[in-house]
Amino acid sequence: MEKLPEDMIMDYSTYVNNHKKSRTKSAFIKIILFITSYFIFSNGLRKILYRLSGIRLNDKHKEIYVAREVLFDDNFPELISIDEGVAIAWRVVFLCHNTLATKKIVGRIKVKEKAMIGVGAIIMPGVTIGSYATVGAGTVVTKDVPDYAVIRGGSPAIIQIPSSDEK
Repeated sequence: MEKLPEDMIMDYSTYVNNHKKSRTKSAFIKIILFITSYFIFSNGLRKILYRLSGIRLNDKHKEIYVAREVLFDDNFPELISIDEGVAIAWRVVFLCHNTLATKKIVGRIKVKEKAMIGVGAIIMPGVTIGSYATVGAGTVVTKDVPDYAVIRGGSPAIIQIPSSDEK
């Protein structure tokens, strides 16, 4: 079974053929993610269920906050990794695959420590959000976000990277 390299996007068909899931497991993941997103009020319980679905939450020392109604890709939750101290606001969407484009792709999403993602942001496949980065509300993230950067908008541009004195 070929693994998806850490920071790479892969052809959708190749990835799906190499990582087959049973229909039962796929249905279980979809149900868990739906129920967790809309009906579980406890952040701690949501995190347990997200881990159960395959999402990697790395919060051994610092809390990760995931608001309600966050939508994680229910086809490939194993490609999502979130580090310590991250805060994710309501209705953020994580998409690990894009089958509407001319080239169908699958890619990892990595959110590094202490990053913040605003309400309604959309995180596309193959994106890494850097440590201490801030993604504004409603931003569509299609490219990597550097550490400490602040981005916003439908087609985001970096609006601020603090100097080394400010970090």
